[in-house]
Amino acid sequence: MIDAEKAALEGFMMGDALGMPTEFMTRKEIHEKFGLIDRLLEPHESKNHSDLKQGQVTDDTEQVMALLDEYCIQGRISAYDTAYRLLRWMKESGAVEKRYIGPSSKVALEAIEAGADPNTTGLRGTTCGGVMRCPSAALFALARNASLEKSVHT
Repeated sequence: MIDAEKAALEGFMMGDALGMPTEFMTRKEIHEKFGLIDRLLEPHESKNHSDLKQGQVTDDTEQVMALLDEYCIQGRISAYDTAYRLLRWMKESGAVEKRYIGPSSKVALEAIEAGADPNTTGLRGTTCGGVMRCPSAALFALARNASLEKSVHT
């Protein structure tokens, strides 16, 4: 991995860990509860993740890493590989039991497990799970020195 890719991945992980206690909070809620956040928040201050450790990454980083690994193994990006690697991550991590997965991701992955088409299951999501997985595709393309378009296979 080149320095720029490593820096991008580290930045993503740091942002995830720093933002973990405020996940699922609105800007207004964050401002009212914390004001300007200028420190690493304690997990007990979190609306949803009081059971995580201070500075711990969330499902976002874990899923980006799992997908980046899968894309490197497969040598491509596809909806099928993405869906089934995320489903495997969900089961291996105990994400549902630990309440450690976003609501849209959970619904989509459970639908895939029940036989739904991975190309359509995430289209009705209401949270940012899909956007949070984008770094894995971008970093995979950069690592191959290829465009994102040439890295995606359907």
